[in-house]
Amino acid sequence: MKFIHIADVHLGVKPDQGKPWSEQRARQIWDSFADVIGVAKREKPEFLFVTGDLFHAQPLKKEVREVSRLFGEIPDTQVLLIAGNHDYLREKSYYLSDLWPDNVTVFKKEEAEAVVINTCCFINDAKEESVNTILEMAEYKKSGTCKALLVSGCMAQRYKEEILQEVPEVDGILGTTSYDEVSKVLAKALKGERVSDFHDLSELPETKMRSKRLVTTGGHYAFLKISEGCNKRCTYCIIPSLRGPYRSVPMEQLLAEAKELADQGVKELILVAQETTL
Repeated sequence: MKFIHIADVHLGVKPDQGKPWSEQRARQIWDSFADVIGVAKREKPEFLFVTGDLFHAQPLKKEVREVSRLFGEIPDTQVLLIAGNHDYLREKSYYLSDLWPDNVTVFKKEEAEAVVINTCCFINDAKEESVNTILEMAEYKKSGTCKALLVSGCMAQRYKEEILQEVPEVDGILGTTSYDEVSKVLAKALKGERVSDFHDLSELPETKMRSKRLVTTGGHYAFLKISEGCNKRCTYCIIPSLRGPYRSVPMEQLLAEAKELADQGVKELILVAQETTL
């Protein structure tokens, strides 16, 4: 299956409102989204998944019309829209109007057969939000159409035993270096198995899943992840327990990715890692 997955697009936002560059950045977000549609037209994927906050707020009718026009340019690609916490579905929302072309489906929670929760637990607020979401979806699984509930990410890595013991509704759990196994875990969960999938924290998941990137940051800059993990083990920090020891992305891979980004018009690379000061 060939698909494109994007999230947190935030059409309609005006970054740094009042600053001279605010309107330009707002337009660049729309342009980046149009670029995604251009890639879909060229690559012809079966699906385009938009999972959360396509819009920065409840969309205006003209915004839905513009997005609908763009989706209409890829009629052979099925588009699945999932609202987020900014553009959540509410009564009389234009999200639920008949403005969408036939290839677009607006997903409602009540129709979910599988739920994947990607968690964080670096700070208490993130941990609380993750716990509440897991419990909310566990309750939904009891009464709704959900047949498989998976938990992945940092909280799953740190509290895997507790989650499996305390939340029997969870069918599968994946660590921070095994997210490329989510489809396999989901397939097993839908067959009734309870699956725990954790890989060695010394692995580099980006190396396993190397593919050409789609830049959605506006064109002139992009993020380049140079490493994973940390060796310092500060007493106040849990990064090594969640993300593993420090390991660099191979230099040849970084250079190749940087060249690809430059060929796409990127002028500035922002280096990203848990530890950049070695």
